[in-house]
Amino acid sequence: MANISGLTDFLIENYNDNIDEEGIEIIQLIKSSSLKLREMIESLLLYSKSNKLSHENYTKVSISKLEKELVDLFSFNYNCSIVIQSELQFVETNKTAFEQILINLISNAIKYSDKEQTNINIFISEEVDYYKITVSDNGAGIEKEHQEVIFEIFEVAIDKDRFGEKGHGIGLATVKKIIDNMGGHITVNSEIGLGTTFDFTLAKAKKK
Repeated sequence: MANISGLTDFLIENYNDNIDEEGIEIIQLIKSSSLKLREMIESLLLYSKSNKLSHENYTKVSISKLEKELVDLFSFNYNCSIVIQSELQFVETNKTAFEQILINLISNAIKYSDKEQTNINIFISEEVDYYKITVSDNGAGIEKEHQEVIFEIFEVAIDKDRFGEKGHGIGLATVKKIIDNMGGHITVNSEIGLGTTFDFTLAKAKKK
């Protein structure tokens, strides 16, 4: 990640006159995405050392800012639309873990989409003790028999994604583990040809 960030700076500083405005914008997005991913990796390494999240890990996460960050991160991914709908302005949770969950689910929706445009809708609401999040896509859907095992590590529902790459069966297992560690629960509902919906909850930080 550090090399990618450094190379983007090098391109802008030394080839600025040879790159058009759109090219500069793309390079800047590459840099911001690489910095964000580097920060996430470092945070996840720290997170992985603890099986229990403490209250100190919880911060106020702006939903509008979160939406912008996700759109920026996936903005050049094959006609992808990401919309977050919520009556809330903030959620108080572990930002790194929450982002990792959403990035995994969005990445899967893009990789396994069979539509010209991938539409991903995220709904966020709250109850007294937890937040409820729904992530829906308009993709190919998941066979019923695979829905029961997709959260198990190394289990793959589809042999290859739209880019011809074989999945490793770690992403959704990681998502479930993070959600479990955060006192939540995740379920999936899917119909072939109509898309997939993941519903999950995250426990709120207990008041001291």
